[in-house]
Amino acid sequence: MARYTHDLIVAVPLSHFYEQVKDVLKSCDLEVIYFKEDYLIAREAPGNVPFAKLVTIEILVDSTRAKAEATHFSVVVKNEELPLQTDNHCFQIYQKINKAIAENKGWSLLRSVTTNAADSTPQVKAPEVKASEVTASEVTASEVKAPGTNASN
Repeated sequence: MARYTHDLIVAVPLSHFYEQVKDVLKSCDLEVIYFKEDYLIAREAPGNVPFAKLVTIEILVDSTRAKAEATHFSVVVKNEELPLQTDNHCFQIYQKINKAIAENKGWSLLRSVTTNAADSTPQVKAPEVKASEVTASEVTASEVKAPGTNASN
């Protein structure tokens, strides 16, 4: 079974989140088949690929951590296909959804952590910040340290 996950934080209030995420899924030719508070399931329409390759998408919203200006959620993209190739159908849909989420004009992407079944190492992505946007009072050289080092070094 192919399975890819993506944990995100977007700058949109929870009250507007569902409308935006439904638009993202629709733009990827996916239909919402189940919707409840904090949980949404979408799927690929049958007919274009074999049954085992049909992709199901789960959107899980962490409403306990939702703030007035940001929403935390996870995207799980999966199907019954064995991921024998790295560029399988499930991964292609996963990439399509990630691109649509990143390019959605209805929110700003604040944080993105991806993990997949083949490589369980999380990859954290944060929006790029231009050097001119960071002031000396925000970050000083003494505050920057390499991962795995402690402050006394």
